[in-house]
Amino acid sequence: MGQYAKGNNDQLWWGIAAITAAEVNLTQPSSDVSWKQMAINVYDEVNDRWDSATCNGGLGWQISPGADGFHYKNAISNSLFFQLAARLGAVTGDNQYTSRATTVWYWSLSVGLVEKGSYKVYDGTDAKKGCVDLDHDQWSYNVGVYLYGAAVMLNHTNDSATWSPHVNGLIGAAQAGFSNNGALVETMCEPKDTCNADQVSFKACLARWLAATAALVPSSRGTTSRMLQASAHAALASCNAGLDNGKCGMSWTAPGSDGKTGVAQQMAAVEVVLGVVSDGAPSNMSTRARRARLGGV
Repeated sequence: MGQYAKGNNDQLWWGIAAITAAEVNLTQPSSDVSWKQMAINVYDEVNDRWDSATCNGGLGWQISPGADGFHYKNAISNSLFFQLAARLGAVTGDNQYTSRATTVWYWSLSVGLVEKGSYKVYDGTDAKKGCVDLDHDQWSYNVGVYLYGAAVMLNHTNDSATWSPHVNGLIGAAQAGFSNNGALVETMCEPKDTCNADQVSFKACLARWLAATAALVPSSRGTTSRMLQASAHAALASCNAGLDNGKCGMSWTAPGSDGKTGVAQQMAAVEVVLGVVSDGAPSNMSTRARRARLGGV
């Protein structure tokens, strides 16, 4: 919490980092609080903000009631909460987290953040208007975060009848909405060259969750591998800028660098290449979950 965590999504990114550290048994810092407990602490705080008083549930974007955006129930906050709850359910074996993940998912469908049938993910909806209309902006990381949450639910619950269609639908939405000649593209801003510092990094998130989904759901690897391989080739072709000819560009839809380099561009290229290198490697999620239940993390 603090100046860098004014929104639910801000705090939840820290929770995602903590649960990742717990899953991979990252060396614990000199603290009495484990990575797993840090993730649980974030979950508990955010769960207390679940707003059943408006729109039958959902998280607002901002935490402070006086902040602009407090009533805006946005996809990234709710998708991160969905994913964190799903991963905590898998790591701890505690059904309260799995149950909350299920609630968040079906609430997202009910208000249209995730569109039934197409699985397009829209940016958000206004609780002051009863969540009856949507901001139809579509960002790649929203699809990615929901996708990996659904993959974890499928892997953890083994309920293929429920979760396989959702995983496949979200992969289809990513493929249809955020690729050009096979390469990932941030369609809301990249073609118009209007991406801000955050939006430049969104493809990195989508690439990460595509690869992570392939690791958990082998049946998805055909589609995800094609997307990642095409994007990796295109991304590497853009990594020829700077004094060392190693800085990567923002756009991967044309050969060579577009000259728009930075940390987020490097992050996106690294994530998509790592996704290909991992090649849907078998996940040790179940092993990590057993360790967690035994207190090993």
